[in-house]
Amino acid sequence: MGNRTRYSAEFKARVAIDAIRGEQTLSELAAKHGVHANLISQWKRQAIEQMASLFGGGGAEAMKEKEGGGREAARQDRPTPGRAGFFSQGLRSVSKDRRQMCIERSHPRLSLRRQCRLLSLSRSVFYYTPSGENALNLKLMVLIDRQFL
Repeated sequence: MGNRTRYSAEFKARVAIDAIRGEQTLSELAAKHGVHANLISQWKRQAIEQMASLFGGGGAEAMKEKEGGGREAARQDRPTPGRAGFFSQGLRSVSKDRRQMCIERSHPRLSLRRQCRLLSLSRSVFYYTPSGENALNLKLMVLIDRQFL
């Protein structure tokens, strides 16, 4: 029962890359490589997480590097069927507040819509400003506090 198969790092990387490419389903890859689909899914997730840490530096710096490429650079990050974009996978570990700080209202080449899409943010989150409680609710809360305290 304690006989687990140990796979080499090279084998895991090859299988994870096949899974990331998305040319075959996890079931097809499992049959091809003789490994359970859940294990392939786990290796794929680990590979994507490790890949994001290789590039480091944060979203704002990555976007500034891409400024020179114009439309062509923006097209390279657009997810296509079978492949996820770098930003959509790599920035998920960054908090929403931090990603919001990366948005520049007056960016010369990237619109707010495009920046929000690259950072996996909803535009409504960017424009939303919370409103306070109305006067009636505040009065009711004071009455409830007095009653129970």
